[in-house]
Amino acid sequence: MIIHLTHAGQAITLISFAIASLRTLVRFKFTDIPKLTENKEKIKAHQERMKDAQKKKDYEAVQRHQREMMSASMEQMKHSMKPMIYSMLPYLVIFGWLKTHFAQTGIVATIFGFSLGWLGWYILCSMITSMAVQRVIHTARTNKT
Repeated sequence: MIIHLTHAGQAITLISFAIASLRTLVRFKFTDIPKLTENKEKIKAHQERMKDAQKKKDYEAVQRHQREMMSASMEQMKHSMKPMIYSMLPYLVIFGWLKTHFAQTGIVATIFGFSLGWLGWYILCSMITSMAVQRVIHTARTNKT
């Protein structure tokens, strides 16, 4: 058999699917994608201008572009951190609960002969779910416009 799950492994699978789906939805809800894309383009433009200014040995322009690039980077970080702040407290509660209930279970899944404990199985399921939900949301957003 390729994958063997214990009852605990099945429960962790469902929990990780739910949490990863909610986390991805929160990220898409609270992240201003057009703003992040705009900031990314600004940063890239400033990097190019900074390189040109360095080649011309215009150190004043280099410093100006560096300041503006830093400002755009800080703005980008601010927008990226918002979803993380909203999901941090529930994560702490859920992981505390998971550890309390599953830490003593030992091996919960075996995949291709590799044995995984509760945390390894949770991370694997969470990564797969996050990628799938992101693709679905991205496809839905792309088809919507």
